[in-house]
Amino acid sequence: AQAIISDLLGEGLSGIDTGRGTMSIGDYAALAVRTSTTRAAIQGHTATMQANGLNLVVVHPGPRPCDSCDYWARGILSLDGTPAGVVEIPGLLGGMVEVEILGTLEEAITDGYQHPNCRCGMAAYLPGVTDAEIIEREPWDQAGYEAQQRQREIERHIRDWKVEAAISITDERRDEANAHVKEWQAEMRGHLAAHEDLKRQGVREQIDGPARK
Repeated sequence: AQAIISDLLGEGLSGIDTGRGTMSIGDYAALAVRTSTTRAAIQGHTATMQANGLNLVVVHPGPRPCDSCDYWARGILSLDGTPAGVVEIPGLLGGMVEVEILGTLEEAITDGYQHPNCRCGMAAYLPGVTDAEIIEREPWDQAGYEAQQRQREIERHIRDWKVEAAISITDERRDEANAHVKEWQAEMRGHLAAHEDLKRQGVREQIDGPARK
């Protein structure tokens, strides 16, 4: 993350336009490194499974997945290119097992699965062994997802004003910035009170390192 920050600042960049707003260099670097690390881990995991003859996985959605990931949530994906559809394959305990494949892992990734900051995971699907209940899923929680995104937005405002307070060169400006910090902290408390399933994560409101988006 530090190397990326140094390179970008050396090129005169102070922020990254994401299409939905500007992300600070520190946040962007942390996001890029975290996402790349996660994708590398998944690639290593799937390669190990295939080396052991396991070609099916189940997508486990993260907390309140986005709409793109929700489509693939709890779905069975193939690693070897087997297309979507119902197939019969040998069960690990003997006999033939009917499996409904939603698509390939490559198709899911192309559709948006494993996007930056994606918190979804996957696990091997063992025909005839894996409990069928794991592929049952609840409908996408639109309201819950929007509430979570609002929490992330409030966290960004808190961090931004803390940065402003830290770089202020007059007491007047510092007091103004700190007042805004308190306003957004109050907004956070109100938001969490209205959405009791959300939890406050203090580390996301700190500026002592690349913030977690």
